[in-house]
Amino acid sequence: MNWIKQNTFLSGLIALLVIGLGGLGFFFTKARGEFADAQDRLAAAYKSKRDLQEQKPFPSSENAAVVRDLVSDYRTKAEAVANKMYVGQVPMPTGVRVAQFQEDLALKVDAVVEASSASGVTLPEGFYLGLDKYRAQVPLEGAVDQLQFQLNATVWLSNLLLANDVKRFSVKREQMPFETREQAPAPRARGQSNSRGNAKPKPKAEPVSVTYPMEIAIELPEKNFQSVLNALSNTSSALGEAADEGEFYFVTRWMRLENQSLIGPERSDAPDDIELEEGEEPAAEQESQGINMVFGRENVRAYLALDLVRFLPKVPNE
Repeated sequence: MNWIKQNTFLSGLIALLVIGLGGLGFFFTKARGEFADAQDRLAAAYKSKRDLQEQKPFPSSENAAVVRDLVSDYRTKAEAVANKMYVGQVPMPTGVRVAQFQEDLALKVDAVVEASSASGVTLPEGFYLGLDKYRAQVPLEGAVDQLQFQLNATVWLSNLLLANDVKRFSVKREQMPFETREQAPAPRARGQSNSRGNAKPKPKAEPVSVTYPMEIAIELPEKNFQSVLNALSNTSSALGEAADEGEFYFVTRWMRLENQSLIGPERSDAPDDIELEEGEEPAAEQESQGINMVFGRENVRAYLALDLVRFLPKVPNE
């Protein structure tokens, strides 16, 4: 302490040097950290650039041309398939009169009900092929052709089910927008304009098909259910073996299945040593619900959401 008092100038100088060195160390450490961060960001930028260059397509005129060729080839093939499907489908009825549709609807409902009754098929009360709305209501003039198309497809589907020994079935059809009168467009919010500046509206892609949603609930033997699914998903005729009358196209959106008997047989209920040759039926004493479940002879209940699809004619690009 005496030395500091006796050498105040030198002591102050040393103190200043210590404080300065501390400040320099702080700034050096901060600058070093910032330099390290900058190096990391530079390395990340180089890596990002390298990754972009290695990607395909890398944004270059050559790769853009390759992508355009791929898109054009895909569009050509897709249009070719859609055209085959359009040619192979059942044509849309034209010029159907309202009275003619209502009369045909009543006749076809009676025919399906009569065939179902003769085969012992259970139909829901008030069964009307999913067109219950038009039991008494007159359809719009502009909707009759498409309603006739749906009616014909539903009759085809009903005949398919009857041919596969269906035990019970029902049909539910979703109402389409064309069945209701056009509503006035909703008013725009205040200050909202039809266009944004001078930008031209982007052209909308022309649809290639129209879908008519429907649902069916059925109960039939398991092997026959597989036949029904195969018939619904078969489009081979449209792709080369089209029948003269064409096809109805159905797409299964979802399905739910359940066995006729929700509880399986106990092990003690199943007879031992069952050996059946191909085409051989089990003996009468061996017939049981357990045997039916084991050999897939029981009925299944199925709920299917279907889309009846109609392909539209190709609109040439301008």
